[in-house]
Amino acid sequence: ELEAAIQTAEEKIGELREEITSKTNTLESLDTPATTDSIEIDLTSESAAETALEMARKSVEAAKVERQKRKNAVEQAVDEHDRLSDDRAELRDERADLDETLSTLSERISDVQSEVERIDEELSNAVTDRNAVTREYLPEERCPTSVSDETRDVVEAYHEDISSRKNELSEDLAAKEASLDAKQNDVEAAHEDVDAAKADIDRLEATIDETESDLSSAREQLEAAQEKLDGKLVALEDELAPFDIEVSADTIETAIDEQIPDVKAEIQAAIDEANGRVTELATQKTGLEEDRTELESLEGLATCPKCGQEVDADHLDSELSDIEAAITELETQLVAAKQTRDDHLAHRDELDELREEAIDLREFRSDSVLAAEEQVETLETELDELCDELDEEQETLAEAESELDEAKSTVAELEVEITDLEAEVSELEDRIEDGDAVMDAFDGVDEL
Repeated sequence: ELEAAIQTAEEKIGELREEITSKTNTLESLDTPATTDSIEIDLTSESAAETALEMARKSVEAAKVERQKRKNAVEQAVDEHDRLSDDRAELRDERADLDETLSTLSERISDVQSEVERIDEELSNAVTDRNAVTREYLPEERCPTSVSDETRDVVEAYHEDISSRKNELSEDLAAKEASLDAKQNDVEAAHEDVDAAKADIDRLEATIDETESDLSSAREQLEAAQEKLDGKLVALEDELAPFDIEVSADTIETAIDEQIPDVKAEIQAAIDEANGRVTELATQKTGLEEDRTELESLEGLATCPKCGQEVDADHLDSELSDIEAAITELETQLVAAKQTRDDHLAHRDELDELREEAIDLREFRSDSVLAAEEQVETLETELDELCDELDEEQETLAEAESELDEAKSTVAELEVEITDLEAEVSELEDRIEDGDAVMDAFDGVDEL
């Protein structure tokens, strides 16, 4: 550039020299008269003289004009000459400066040439390194035979491909991580379900054990109550056997409400009949006793109260003897009648007591046996329901454990997939960094 500037300055100085020479010649030409043409004067006549005078005047005017023009041109030429002289002087100074600068630059050129050689070597090394990293970076099927500046497009295309692939895998990784979070929540929920099911099973098993214990106790109570009832029923049946009444747990209601009242009614009829017989015999005895009293009150001969005849003492004694015998017989019959009545009364009272025992047995059966049976049935139903509920809870536990295992399996699969994706993304990120380094290598070569 400095050499070109010096050459330009020299050319400019040459041009100025030529222009100065031209301007000097112009000044010299301006020193000559405006005109040297002769004026022809014809004085042969007045008109010719006037014509010649007019022509002379015009020539003078033209000469004045030309003189003024030349004066102006001279002044301009002088000014231009001075300016050009100044420009030439400035250019000479500038040339001197340029010569000095050129000398300095010559020294710098030597340094620059050394630097250029160094840079050439650096460029060669950079190209070699660029080519090496490019061949290492690009897959074999995408790497050209020889690496050049145009190979950068291939590198950028491959870099964009793996960046796109990395972005796709990153999206897949994010989706997998989100799925993993969800599945881990499912695992926690499944754990809670399993724990809840196990707790319910433990609770149900404890309740079942307690219910089985209660049921066993209830069955023992029922068995004891049934044995007690059966024993009392056997005793009651034995006591009712004389009355031709059969009783059992199934017929006790009939015995209480029908059989015993019917038998009691029969006994009551017998009692009424016996009372009538006792009354009849007592009345007869009373009458005889009155007769005896009346006869005993007679003294000496008296009229017989039976026949109305006069009787003697022997006859009276005979009548008294008959009355005594009749009274004795009546007393015997009366005792028997009373005994029959009393027996019926005793049977009635006994039957009432047996009926009360039967009622007590019915109440015992209702309060103890039937209540125990109901308790047993209730506990058996409750136990069946608890066992069914336990079966359901065990099925729920199995389902929860299956869901837990499935969730754990899915979590394990997702963790493996995420690990693989992370490794692949990390590898692609390394490849992207390698690609950045390759493109930096291309930039480095371009900069050199």
